[in-house]
Amino acid sequence: MKVTKYSGESVLLPCSCTHLQAEPQGIRWLKDNVQIDPTKPADKIQMTNQDSPGNLSLLISDLTKEDEGQYRCEGHQYSYRDFTLTVTGRTLITKTFRHLI
Repeated sequence: MKVTKYSGESVLLPCSCTHLQAEPQGIRWLKDNVQIDPTKPADKIQMTNQDSPGNLSLLISDLTKEDEGQYRCEGHQYSYRDFTLTVTGRTLITKTFRHLI
């Protein structure tokens, strides 16, 4: 899935357990084939499973160009979901007014 966001925004990459009663053991997130740890308290990357144990979505806040890349939610039995995150800069649109004399 391709996702494009602006710098400074947040993005939620959805991932969930198919069995709602199952513990999300063995589920991991990768960025560019390197495992990331979304459990660091002050980190800008957080797992959003407070309300539902089956919800393993990843929230990335205050996006920068460094957050771009390939993300993967990897689970049991070779199941996974891929995301391509692109972060673009904000473009200011200015209007030039000309006075006609």
